[in-house]
Amino acid sequence: MTWLAPSIIASLMGSLILTGIFFYLYSYDRRRFLRIWATAWLIYAARYGFMLLLISPRPILPETLLTIANQLASLISGILLLWGSYVFIQKSLPRAWLFFALIDAGWISAASLVGFSFYQLTIPTFFFLGAVFIWTGIIIHRHFDIRGIGRNFTALVFILWGIHKFDYPFLRPVEWFAPWGYLIAASLEITVAIGMLLIYFQANREALQKSEERFDLAVRGANDGLWDWEDIERDEQWWSPRIYEMTGYAPGEFEAAFSALKKLIHPEDKPQVLAAIKEHLEKKSPYDVQFRLKNKSGEYRWYRARGQALYNHEKKATRMSGSLQDITELKNLLTQLQMAKFSIEKTALLIFWTNGHGDFIYVNEHTCATLGYSRQELLNLNILDIDPDFTGERWQQHWLDLQQKGTVRIQTRLRRKDGAIFPVEVTTNFHSYEGADYNFAYAMDISDRQKAEEDKQRLEEHIRRSQKIEAIGTLAGGIAHDFNNLLGVMLGYADIAKDDTPPGSELAEDLDKILTAGYRARDLVHQILAFSRQTQTERIALQPQPIIKEAIKLLRAALPASIAIRDVIDPHCGTIDADPTQLHQIVMNLCTNAFHAMEATGGVLSVELAPAVDVPEELAREPENQGKSFIRLTVSDTGPGIGPDIIDKIFDPFFTTKDPGKGTGMGLAIIYGIVHDYGGTVSVESRLGQGTTVHVYIPLGQRPLAAAETQQSEIAGGEGHILFVDDEELLVQMGRTMLQRLGYTVTVRSNSIDALETFQNQPERFDLVITDQTMPGMTGVDLSRRMLQIRPDIPIILCTGFSNLIDEETAKSMGIKEFAMKPLTRHALADLVAKALHGSTA
Repeated sequence: MTWLAPSIIASLMGSLILTGIFFYLYSYDRRRFLRIWATAWLIYAARYGFMLLLISPRPILPETLLTIANQLASLISGILLLWGSYVFIQKSLPRAWLFFALIDAGWISAASLVGFSFYQLTIPTFFFLGAVFIWTGIIIHRHFDIRGIGRNFTALVFILWGIHKFDYPFLRPVEWFAPWGYLIAASLEITVAIGMLLIYFQANREALQKSEERFDLAVRGANDGLWDWEDIERDEQWWSPRIYEMTGYAPGEFEAAFSALKKLIHPEDKPQVLAAIKEHLEKKSPYDVQFRLKNKSGEYRWYRARGQALYNHEKKATRMSGSLQDITELKNLLTQLQMAKFSIEKTALLIFWTNGHGDFIYVNEHTCATLGYSRQELLNLNILDIDPDFTGERWQQHWLDLQQKGTVRIQTRLRRKDGAIFPVEVTTNFHSYEGADYNFAYAMDISDRQKAEEDKQRLEEHIRRSQKIEAIGTLAGGIAHDFNNLLGVMLGYADIAKDDTPPGSELAEDLDKILTAGYRARDLVHQILAFSRQTQTERIALQPQPIIKEAIKLLRAALPASIAIRDVIDPHCGTIDADPTQLHQIVMNLCTNAFHAMEATGGVLSVELAPAVDVPEELAREPENQGKSFIRLTVSDTGPGIGPDIIDKIFDPFFTTKDPGKGTGMGLAIIYGIVHDYGGTVSVESRLGQGTTVHVYIPLGQRPLAAAETQQSEIAGGEGHILFVDDEELLVQMGRTMLQRLGYTVTVRSNSIDALETFQNQPERFDLVITDQTMPGMTGVDLSRRMLQIRPDIPIILCTGFSNLIDEETAKSMGIKEFAMKPLTRHALADLVAKALHGSTA
């Protein structure tokens, strides 16, 4: 059989080609199933080697042994091919195949030793190989993800090869078909090799296509343009369409060259770009530069260029490629971000972030500067380290509230590094970011605001106190008119009665006491009106020392021996502008309060007058007090003191802690009103068990000292007809009597309308008109105006116990001759009438 050896060699060559192809594919795509398949084809090629040894003229091994080796090689190659297929589909090789292979191996050995026929010996092996090849073809068709002719072609060849394995035991003994069988096997082997090459060619093509698509998608997603400087020695470049799109040019209207691109770079950025390219080409440093590029519309936009050069064996750059990215929006965002960061860092608020445990995550510069820590020091601290009011339990509750509400505003305190504590208002905000929870907070130092609120409360308290005083003034003004009328009647008739009483008699002395009490009542009403600012007091320049000493002298006689008086009166304090009666009243009220405080236990009453070295802040900050000097009158006692719960109420009218019958509570309120009217103030220092000290500050005056007044001892009368008008009948009768005793003819009217009618009927009959201000029907001002219209030269005296509508200056500007405050004594009335009629006092 001369054809047998060449046919076997042809099949051997086909198997070796197939083996080589699979080892090549494994070197390219190092997947395990390819290595197993390559080994299977190598063992399959060994089968043909055993066949060549079997047909050689001088076999080196026994024929039986070579036959067994030939069949076992076929069986083992089939098992490996099957194993590789299961590895490819990522499944384990079923044990049934191994069991059949073991049985077939035993059959091959036994049949060869017994001497069975070729048909009997080989049919199990070739049936097994046929099934393996068909199965492998199915696996390739179903599971290779490569689309194209290579996969289908290879799968079909494997299936045909498997069918051929089924018919091989039957056709092999046919002598004319045997060489064709080997040639068919060799052809199938080469065809499978070609099919596998086609598969991997298609795989590479698809992989390249996917890679290109992936790269193109990534580039488009990154919004970058690509450029390639293929030959650095030449000026030509390749630009992707995106570069043209970014610059606004069409590919045909702008040359893709570095020299052309260089002209579009902003003049300020060009040196930087050229230097970066040069440094990259010479030193291989990274090429990453940002610059402005002018597009077709003339607008400059920001771009980022990155690239990498290729170098030859001489380390010289020959090519350079890279990307171009429009970063204008990013630049704008970064600018805004930097501005926002700068604003946060420099703002006058304490801004910080903490986590849920209170640990600092971020702090701005103002927080560091305010608290006195460096940024790193604060980032190592917890909110509990700087907030003395926060405990762990309170923080946990705050964190729960923050999670529920989103925003929480609190007032707390912070501790600086030096230990100083200051109040803050903190607005905290809950924020979740990337799975973590944060507390974003900004705090404001409210020290000034709290001080302003305290000042506001003091001002409001001052206003409330003033409103109370004003209310008392309104009440005082309301009763002053009627009270002064009553006083006028009592003083007038007491004065008249005294004239009718023998001098030195007991009755005359009693009447003097009545007059003295009446004068004191008159002065008291006057002081109440002055306190309520319903009337003007008569201030003169005076030295306070004599008045204070006189008051102390009176007190020495009245106070019990258990209370000692110590006085320190500086004789060189200067003068003040004040009403002597008011100053006397201030001293008496303060000392009386001190006496009442020590009445039960005794003690020391101290009175001191000296220049004020320091004045309270409320005086010093007033612009009108700049450059002014003050005296300070201090009255102290060693009594039980005043508690902090009531010390702010002591200036309230009618507030008192005294027992019934010990006072009304008006004393300090009146003093407060008088002193503030002078432009001064009153302050109180007191502690329980340590007594009380009251300081009265009064500004030094600018007026010269008033000349001493002498009092007339006799009252001179006169002549003339007087019209006396008052709605109080007792005052009308008293006025008539007093004026008649002075020698005047008097006509009286108790109704202003009747008085006007009387005057209209005979205007020349009267030499003088005396009228009250507050009367029903027509006020004294209106009556005077109507009378002056009738007779402009008629002298008029306007009297009032209280009026907030008229004063002396206003009355005289209307043509009224004289203005007087009730009640009037005989001396005062005589002087007013003489002055109105003759221009001089009586």
